Amino acid sequence: MDLNDNTIAQQLQSIPNDGEEETSVTEAEDVTADASNYTNQLNEIEIDNAEETSTDTISAVGTSDIPEQHESKEEVEKVVPPSQDTLYTQYSKKYPQLFENGKLVDVEAAKELGIISAVSGVPLPNDEVRVGHVSTKSDDTPFGFTYNTESNAVAIQKENANQEKDFRRLEKLDEDFDVPEMSAKEEDKFITEMVDAMPDSNPDGSVNLMKKFLDITGSSGFKVLNALGYGLNYIGAGYQDVIEKVAKETQEAFPDAYNTIIKKSPKEFANEIGRGTMAGIEFSETVPVLGTVTKFPAANAKIARKLSQQLAKKKEKAVKDWNRRLNVNKMKGATAQQIQDKKDEATRVANQNKDIANQLIKEFEDTTKKTISKTDKSGNKTLDYNLAREAGIETSQDLTQSKGASLADKVLEEVTGSAKVSDDAVLFGQGDSLMQPILKPEKFDGIVAVASDLKKANPEAFNNNKTIIDNLFDLTVNKQLIAGDKLIDMLNKYDISFEDYVLTVVGSGSTAGQVLNKLSQIKRARPLNEMVAMQQAATLKNQDVIRNTIMRIENIRRGGLVSQIATAARNLTSAGIRAPMEGLGNVMDTALYNLSNEGALSGAKSLLSKNNWKDSFRHMRYMFENPKETKEVVDFILDRPELAGQSDLLFNNINEIMIATGRGQGGVLDKVLTEGEDAVQALNIPNRWQEFLVRRGAFLGELERLVKREYNIDFIDALNKGQIRDLLNDASSVRPAGARSFTEIVSDATNKALDLTYAKQPDVPMFRSISSFIVRNGLTVVLPFPRFMFNSMELMGQYMGGASIPLGRKLMSIVKPSLRGKLTAKDRQRISRNLTGVAVAGAAYSYRTSEDAPADYKEMKVDDETVVNITPQFPMRQFLYLGEAVKQIQKGTFFDFFDSREFIETFAGTNFRTGVGQSIFQDISDIITSADLTDKEAGAKALARPVGEYLASWFVPFAQLIEAQRAVGERGLTYKQLQDDPNLDFQTTFLKELGKPFKSRGFTTTPEEEEAAPKKEYLFTEERKRVSPFARVLLGLNMSTKDSEEGEYLKRLGFTEYDLASRSKVPTVKQFENKVLREALPEIVRAVKLREKTVRDEYIKAPKSVKDEFSEQNYVNSDIKPLVKAYLKNIKEDLANIKTGESSTYTKSLVEFRKLPKDFRRRAMTKYMELYDKEPDASNAEDLFTLTKIGKTFRDAFNR
Repeated sequence: MDLNDNTIAQQLQSIPNDGEEETSVTEAEDVTADASNYTNQLNEIEIDNAEETSTDTISAVGTSDIPEQHESKEEVEKVVPPSQDTLYTQYSKKYPQLFENGKLVDVEAAKELGIISAVSGVPLPNDEVRVGHVSTKSDDTPFGFTYNTESNAVAIQKENANQEKDFRRLEKLDEDFDVPEMSAKEEDKFITEMVDAMPDSNPDGSVNLMKKFLDITGSSGFKVLNALGYGLNYIGAGYQDVIEKVAKETQEAFPDAYNTIIKKSPKEFANEIGRGTMAGIEFSETVPVLGTVTKFPAANAKIARKLSQQLAKKKEKAVKDWNRRLNVNKMKGATAQQIQDKKDEATRVANQNKDIANQLIKEFEDTTKKTISKTDKSGNKTLDYNLAREAGIETSQDLTQSKGASLADKVLEEVTGSAKVSDDAVLFGQGDSLMQPILKPEKFDGIVAVASDLKKANPEAFNNNKTIIDNLFDLTVNKQLIAGDKLIDMLNKYDISFEDYVLTVVGSGSTAGQVLNKLSQIKRARPLNEMVAMQQAATLKNQDVIRNTIMRIENIRRGGLVSQIATAARNLTSAGIRAPMEGLGNVMDTALYNLSNEGALSGAKSLLSKNNWKDSFRHMRYMFENPKETKEVVDFILDRPELAGQSDLLFNNINEIMIATGRGQGGVLDKVLTEGEDAVQALNIPNRWQEFLVRRGAFLGELERLVKREYNIDFIDALNKGQIRDLLNDASSVRPAGARSFTEIVSDATNKALDLTYAKQPDVPMFRSISSFIVRNGLTVVLPFPRFMFNSMELMGQYMGGASIPLGRKLMSIVKPSLRGKLTAKDRQRISRNLTGVAVAGAAYSYRTSEDAPADYKEMKVDDETVVNITPQFPMRQFLYLGEAVKQIQKGTFFDFFDSREFIETFAGTNFRTGVGQSIFQDISDIITSADLTDKEAGAKALARPVGEYLASWFVPFAQLIEAQRAVGERGLTYKQLQDDPNLDFQTTFLKELGKPFKSRGFTTTPEEEEAAPKKEYLFTEERKRVSPFARVLLGLNMSTKDSEEGEYLKRLGFTEYDLASRSKVPTVKQFENKVLREALPEIVRAVKLREKTVRDEYIKAPKSVKDEFSEQNYVNSDIKPLVKAYLKNIKEDLANIKTGESSTYTKSLVEFRKLPKDFRRRAMTKYMELYDKEPDASNAEDLFTLTKIGKTFRDAFNR
């Protein structure tokens, strides 16, 4: 039942304040240092309270007017009650300020003095209508007020005075004992821990009903209780009235839970709750408050009372909390009530059909030769729960062990056509394992009731010599006798699932040899994703020990690779990017669904439907706005045997894999690997947290969307009504005729959640097989995350061209009618993602054509000096690549832009970009193409590099410590050159190469060594620095200083630093060459820009045939790109003939020319062209010497 503001207002107005004094609480002597401040404050409070309690003075408005002899007057008034006119005359003289022209004008003051009481127009039993005195009537109060006798007025004044004193005491508590305001999360945590710490019994030994009450209603119940009761300081008759009202509403909302746990009427509960309230607070031993743990009873009491006051001031918030949409306490209570109602009905029907119950028990005992009952004096058999449970377990074990093979395996092979799966495989889509009791005693009454209903509906079906169980089986198999939906509704009426019914019908009256055949006739298929998971688990279980051991080792390493906080942040960012794209896809999916099922008009309306858009993006709210309540509701949905498989897929898949590969089998190796697995699990807490956050939001949002679309009901409302069992049982009260099973919808929601975190199995069978092969055979050494790689490839394929598949099928259906039909779910997904992809690629194109876009598509501008590499934020790089590709196509320079290596790196994920696999492929290439290394050195590198990369990958979790050092200033931000020059000796080269990845990542390099190392020389920038290392550690953002203007210019032409920089494999040589090339770059770029201007002018004048063949940029690129390469090639050739660090003629000329001020260099260039009628060659030493000489002449002339 919902509580609303009006309800609360009415209740609050009816609460009398009893004025009961607060009892003193003795402080505990053993007080911890952490709570000393609280102790002093509390002692002062207790003294203040004691002083207030001891005083006899009543300080309140009007107390000076209280007659000293009111007790005697009360006796007189009882004998001779004064009339209303007499009282009016008395009070108008005593309080003339309240009256004017014979009328009471200050009603509020009169109420405070207690001289009037309100009346209503409700007729009395004798049909008389009581009205007030004429002097009190007005337009606002047509019935007026009655005047109270003087003794009654005194009593009211005393009550008001005590109330004022109580409030002053509370205000004093506010002043002397200040507990900071708590957030909603902190309040819930405090309340939960306080309730947990409450004793089960009161000091007098009675049951603490308050704790039981709060166990039902949770923190929201506690808040409402305090809102209605003005806080826990008011314990007395008035507060008990409120408790009784709240208890009544709780009993109405959750009657089963209330009656089972409380076992008292609301009135009895209210009479006893007061002492339970205070006992729970006074005797709590430890309650954390905002990080401070108070370890003495009195402090807990004060803190709890303080919280109660704060909550009492938040009545609207408390009511809103109780009535919120995702209130799992409501869902649990309503579900418990539904279940109890159905059980009660089953018990009622079973009691009316004891003959059927007796016959069922007898047939089971005769068939299984096991006793499950006791016989009462009247000869009726009553089921013995313990005997029935034991017999059920024994029966299931007998069935499982029959003929030396697992019955579950046989059933699965029969049902699915697959190979042997596992010994504890689950039979059906919602079924229990065969290791569970065949005959569940708690379901017996329901089975009896179902048998009774079926017998009444089909009496001829039972008019034979067969057993009841066999007749039930025949009815179940023969759909002509009873429709499947009708049977489901009949089972649901008594809270019997189809699987409970089937296991009882088949297992209770059949021998082991008959079970398989019968189960195959009445099977209900489990979701496909569970079957695939079971097949994989079976494959892993049947692998040899060596292969499983390799898998466990590799899984530990792979877990370490994603254990950094930065990785968790990047994954969460990726989910944040995908979530709105999936929302847009959901909008179009619903439109396509309605288009396919109801026509074009319905589809068009869906695109404009506000509810469709709201439902389609709801998963984002569940992910990021209210994750706590989302977790509670998702756990509530999945915490049931029917959905255990889906729960495992979402949250327990890693544990299942570890068990399947041998965890827990014992032995030294298993112990060591288990420790490693546990360590990696601990390191991955941030990553698992974000992963589960995203999955829960996606799962609940998709489940709610699909249920609303296919069942036309509000899923959350159904949960709040306790209909989760109806949904699981596919009852017609929630599932329309012909609609899919609820478990199928749950399976779709699970797949959506896994898809959003790239954890689902690839859809393409070939990808799925390759991914499984890689993982099972230890090839993750080369490709660590094949599932992510294939899922990302599938996703980008759908974004770029998914609609082509259903469109192609539609075109083929013109000539091949068998291909005609409605769009499938996969068709809708492909089309909607393709449309979404086009929209996002369009946005990426807009960014790539904007002025702020850096030359490199992998970067985004942060500020004028900083860029961020967005490669880790999948799929931002992929879409920006597409945007850049469209831009290059429009410019006619796509083939200048396209590089197959870059394309594979972008769309195959990180697997081909870094790590051991890249090292192996690179070193094979080095051996084949080696020109500057001896064979021994090449061989040493080829062997050591992949081994070093593999070993270093085990230390990836510690990389965040290196970055943390940079964040706090212990390491520098400049990229340094840490590589050693090669050595021709095999052993020395092998050891150096082995340690190279450790050294370059900082694992074996101290901050001092790194500081002393030379900066790394780049071609496109003089110095590259990391920016905001904290953002890298905590947010996974790779920010760095941007490249020079020359570098940006060359990148826009399609060059990368890799294309133009030094290719030397000797680090010192490479450093030197890059430095010289960078010094020459400004002059080269200046010369190229001059040439570009000339070429563009030539293009304008070119004939139409040239313009038809080439775009302007393509024409320009074809001229100036070779020029850039030629300039740099000349410099490299000049540098190749000198020793490292020595200056060639070219280098000396370049350095001298660079020393000239920019203006004189420009003047020299102009004069050179005038003298020689050509542009100077920036890569030619003689031209540079001439330019330097001219420039110096101008400089010297200027300085004279």
